[in-house]
Amino acid sequence: MDEKISEHLKEIGASIFEAKSAYTIWKTIAYSRSNGIVSETLAKKYVEAQNTAPAFFVMTERTSLATFVIFVLQSFDRDKQAHSFFKVDTTATEEFIKENQEVFDALKLSRDKVFAHRDIKKNTDYIKITIPAIDKLDAFFENLFVFYNKLTGKHLDSSTIFDMSTNDLLREMEFMFMNLTRGEMIRKAEID
Repeated sequence: MDEKISEHLKEIGASIFEAKSAYTIWKTIAYSRSNGIVSETLAKKYVEAQNTAPAFFVMTERTSLATFVIFVLQSFDRDKQAHSFFKVDTTATEEFIKENQEVFDALKLSRDKVFAHRDIKKNTDYIKITIPAIDKLDAFFENLFVFYNKLTGKHLDSSTIFDMSTNDLLREMEFMFMNLTRGEMIRKAEID
């Protein structure tokens, strides 16, 4: 086993975990308000919970989005100093990018025109302009997990289950929303 490849894959795996966690937070906050994602009753509860601390939720949503975009693209950086899939298998990495080109292009545009710096020629309403639809992002992450595990299976004879930590994160966020809702109900009852 090549120690450098092992190190690259370990660091790439850490970036994927960070990206998936940040994506989960962003997706949960941004789309919990949507009747298309959750029931109308649940969406209403989430909106009420988020209204208890609107600045916090807006900043957490935006920060999570930026974090997910930056961390997911780290693994595909061509910089010679970066831990990158290109240092593990250039041909397979180029093929993976080609198969997921629409998502890559959108995320890179967001990173380059909004998160890395604010482009004076580009509208910075990045959510409407460059962030792919949730179903495409979900599929992209599934493809990324398969790709990563294909390479770790080949080079390290191992695989990783990425969704375990995000399932815990989702549960914790659900508890947070429930506690905010309960706390707000108690606060209102005390006022009355």
